[in-house]
Amino acid sequence: MRFFLLILITLSSSFTACASRTLTNCTAARGDIAGKIQRGCVVTDNSARTYQLYIPKNLDHSQPTRLLLALHGGGEKPKSFRRYSQLETEMKKSDTTFIIVYPTGFKKHWNDGRQNSYEDKNDLLFLADLIVHLKDTVTLNISSTFIAGMSNGALMANSFACHRPDLIHGVATVAGTMSYPDAKACQTGKPLPSLVIFGNKDTTFLNSNIMVNPINPSKQIGRHIGIANTLSTWKKRNNCTEPANILGPLNPVKNDHTSYKITLFDKCLAPVKYIEIIGGGHRWADPTAKNGWLIVKKLNLGYASHDISAAKEILEFFKQF
Repeated sequence: MRFFLLILITLSSSFTACASRTLTNCTAARGDIAGKIQRGCVVTDNSARTYQLYIPKNLDHSQPTRLLLALHGGGEKPKSFRRYSQLETEMKKSDTTFIIVYPTGFKKHWNDGRQNSYEDKNDLLFLADLIVHLKDTVTLNISSTFIAGMSNGALMANSFACHRPDLIHGVATVAGTMSYPDAKACQTGKPLPSLVIFGNKDTTFLNSNIMVNPINPSKQIGRHIGIANTLSTWKKRNNCTEPANILGPLNPVKNDHTSYKITLFDKCLAPVKYIEIIGGGHRWADPTAKNGWLIVKKLNLGYASHDISAAKEILEFFKQF
């Protein structure tokens, strides 16, 4: 028995030492390196969590600057999301400046409010701690904070907006809706500007309110409230009382299999804007997105719209606030 206890104590000490080394090696990004991506780490909930940080070259540190949290989709990493989201590229073309941080989900996923969605990971706390970390540890002069996400990241962005509206000033989601638990939490509270971009032929967030793996549609991965109920939730929270203004369908690029329609609820305490990608699949809209057989058919992700840039729409929407 004493030998067995000795083994347990030794193993416990080893695990503790390993965890200690991991936390000790958790190094923050630097606030004085601009124009290239940095990797950083923050300790949250007794764990080391990583992120990638982009500070634009033209940043004036004497002036407060907007922060954008950009959340990758399920099964992805910040690197791939950075590449196809084109957020940095679009920002360089625009007349506004954002510091962009790409947090890393646990095992490439977020605890977004669904059951069996890494519920032991407190991603609400992680994102909250990350905002404070960037302000206090990296010493960035941040005036306002926004959050955007794709797919699993969209669910997480909505979850954070519903539970921690005190920390952000707007939310944008692409190819994602809300989970049922978060919809209940989001009925009331601080109004927030909300931009929703969603394809009406999404192959993950089905009209039946079931979520599936698009490569294997028979594999259910959760439930969601649907795009109509997501919009209704934001309209209720933001106290939208007047009919929406609708523009479209618009189809500037004729050969991408998509068009789009804009629905704007602006008689609200905070605006709600919906861009419906007609014919669009489970994709991030961008003029450079690939629509080849492998992505569209083999991976069953559907078509990405070339009519708009989701990154440009997000940045233009957020810069109003």
